[in-house]
Amino acid sequence: MRVDPVLNQASISKIVKREIKLTNVFGNMLFKLKSYLKFVLHSTNEHDVHSPFVYDFVTKCLYSKPKKSSNKTLDVLLKCIAYRKARTIQIIGNSSYETLIDDAFPNIAFNVFPADLIFIAHPTAKILNGLLSEEKIHNDSVLLLGSIHENIETQEIWKKMAENKFFNVSIDMFYCGALFRRKEQKKEHFTIRI
Repeated sequence: MRVDPVLNQASISKIVKREIKLTNVFGNMLFKLKSYLKFVLHSTNEHDVHSPFVYDFVTKCLYSKPKKSSNKTLDVLLKCIAYRKARTIQIIGNSSYETLIDDAFPNIAFNVFPADLIFIAHPTAKILNGLLSEEKIHNDSVLLLGSIHENIETQEIWKKMAENKFFNVSIDMFYCGALFRRKEQKKEHFTIRI
């Protein structure tokens, strides 16, 4: 009588792939937890903001009531459009947001440059490098990046963009980040709880 082996090569490969996937999932969860704890330790609210421009943005936009969405990134995006009175918007990576924006702000023009507001759901170096020009981003534009602490790659992209001389103001809100090109302002970075 022949007994079938309990584990064959195919089942071993399947187990190994599952373990690698679990390691990646838990590794990513640990990365996000570590990032969030660092964020909480270094973040502040409007009381520690000494830039009038950023103070107004935090108090009149980010902390304005009512919330426009339970999704924090979408809430920030919708509040930014209203506060900045954006007329031209570029949405990259989440076409469902375009529909929501069109419903809430019917006079918005999409895919027009230079844009008042550019939202990138999942930023990559390639996408961002294609946007860094005065033809696409004017002095009062807002570049809103989603998922900036999603993984090590997006976090590094966020750090490089915040350090980039093209932008003068960067605001890390954990769920998303905002970059402003304001030539009249000195370079500053803020970490704000929302």
